[in-house]
Amino acid sequence: MAGVSRLMFRYLAWGLPAAMVSCITLPPDSSPGAQAACFWFAVLFFVAIAAHLMDVTVRWESQWPEGRKRSLAFLLSGSLLVWGLLFYTGRAGLWRGGVPAIVFSANLLLMAGLVGRWLASGIRRPSELLPVCAVVCAADLVSFFKGPTGAMADGVAAYYAAGMVGPPPWADFLLVKIPVPGISNWVPLFGVTDWAVAACLTDAYRRLSLDRAGARGEGASRGVMNAFPSPAVAGLLAAIVLAHVTGRFVPGMPMMVLFYLPVLLARSRQARRPRRHEVWLALLFPLVIALAGRLM
Repeated sequence: MAGVSRLMFRYLAWGLPAAMVSCITLPPDSSPGAQAACFWFAVLFFVAIAAHLMDVTVRWESQWPEGRKRSLAFLLSGSLLVWGLLFYTGRAGLWRGGVPAIVFSANLLLMAGLVGRWLASGIRRPSELLPVCAVVCAADLVSFFKGPTGAMADGVAAYYAAGMVGPPPWADFLLVKIPVPGISNWVPLFGVTDWAVAACLTDAYRRLSLDRAGARGEGASRGVMNAFPSPAVAGLLAAIVLAHVTGRFVPGMPMMVLFYLPVLLARSRQARRPRRHEVWLALLFPLVIALAGRLM
């Protein structure tokens, strides 16, 4: 029963605020300043809720004994099933907002959190995060400029620019969306892969006690960077803000690494003194990814 109650908490902690915000309306003659204020309030509000849910997920899952960790696979399978059901009904035009949209975004957050938890399970040393950061940064940049991410972003942007006519592109179902007062359609916030990587980095950040480390890798300080579960979430928020300010798609993972890596190096002696094979991995994998991108 504890697992069921925790699962319901994850859905309700996102769903209830989303339902309340979706009921807020603005007068037709609202000023652009009021509309912008509502937009940025919604962005910050829902990123904070998602970050809190990520933090709670990491803390709960880290307390599970090994015998119960198979529940992770069960929850992931269930969330994939829910995603598939909402994907096919959404593509068929049976829903675009309301309760299905709330459940869909809550489910994506759960799924990404579980995937991130699983990805981080093999990280044992802070220095192992160096090749992880290098790989996700290189993969996201290559995917944006030469791979599927750029094509998916263009397809989603064209769909919204055309007035959302017809069935949504399948990439639209990989985006966590939020209600914004004064905007009739739900607004994409970030992608599920971005949140999975943020969850992975956050899990390692918590499990390796980097959130409690001082500037020299010792002590217990809780400074500005601990306002979020990890600097990766702050980096993703910066990417969201930059994308909306510039009106252009901004890859989220490089921004996460840009925020995460300096804190990692400042708080961990091991990260500043990586093993030789970790340095080679951090250099070799991005090179391979870049070469693969040139062949696309």
